[in-house]
Amino acid sequence: MLLWHNDGRDPFRNMATEEFLLMTTKEPCVMLWQNDPAVVIGKNQDARSEVDFDFASRNGIKIVRRLSGGGAVFHDKGNINYSFIIPDGAALQFAAFAGPIQEALAGLGISVALSGRNDLVTVPDGRKCSGTAECIYNKGKNPDGSPRKMLLHHGTLLFSAELSIMSAVLTPDKEKLSAKGIRSVKSRVVNLQTLLSPEYADMTAEDFKRYLEKFFLDSGAVSMRFSPQDSSAIDSLAERKYRTEAWLYGSFASGEKIKKRRFDFGTVSVMLRADGTRLREISFAGDFFGIDDIGALENSLVGAKLSYDTLVETLAASGLSRYIAGASPDEIAALICEAAN
Repeated sequence: MLLWHNDGRDPFRNMATEEFLLMTTKEPCVMLWQNDPAVVIGKNQDARSEVDFDFASRNGIKIVRRLSGGGAVFHDKGNINYSFIIPDGAALQFAAFAGPIQEALAGLGISVALSGRNDLVTVPDGRKCSGTAECIYNKGKNPDGSPRKMLLHHGTLLFSAELSIMSAVLTPDKEKLSAKGIRSVKSRVVNLQTLLSPEYADMTAEDFKRYLEKFFLDSGAVSMRFSPQDSSAIDSLAERKYRTEAWLYGSFASGEKIKKRRFDFGTVSVMLRADGTRLREISFAGDFFGIDDIGALENSLVGAKLSYDTLVETLAASGLSRYIAGASPDEIAALICEAAN
């Protein structure tokens, strides 16, 4: 495994750095990084429903969309982030990447466990210290013509983050919090710095990042640094994509009818426009995961008859679970019908 060193804190550039590695690496790799204050939203989320934009603007907090699904997370210099990139990844596999993080934290006297879809929580009190997300990145074709896919797994580690700022800038769905039996974002999270063994009591976020780098190097990772040519390509990608309003806002404003529901696999909002008995426009948003781009599912539904049975058939034929992992055609068809009524 390669360990890529990244000391930059520009959130737009760090998103571009992940995609650059997805495009170029031929070996498994890991990268540790930090952001200046930012909210990083999931690929399928509507930014305007996840973030207090006024608060973010007043407090110099950037807002950026990432490649993976899942929910919005707050980053600052007290938050250490990790990215694993694996060639030829073909399926989401959250549990496989929890092990190294659990082992590294155990070395500091902290016990954590995988909880729900994609959280790491402290043991035994169950407070969240890490949220993870994944995506499958299409890199082109293998020599035999089959698709070449890369797996990105990345996560946050709350070390000494400003939890009051995090609570103020994130505006999660109240139904999501209620489903987890909690009152607020702040009430369910904990900074790892408060849980360190006494011998590590003076550890800073920067020390923690260096500790994790050493952990991976001691585990056999090979140290790597970006060349000037790499940096130029990353800068270009950040400008062309991640800094643009088109990438941040997407097309989630379309549709005159909206319906949202919380499922075990995440929150799904459907926005649609109908002409008589047929769908003319439809878009999905939410904190769900999937291995294929949601746009393909949306396109497959345009022109479909607005009847439950027809929608179930269309969704099943499209391979729904590739776009919204864990969803059944029955559930999404019912949601579309509710939105249309």
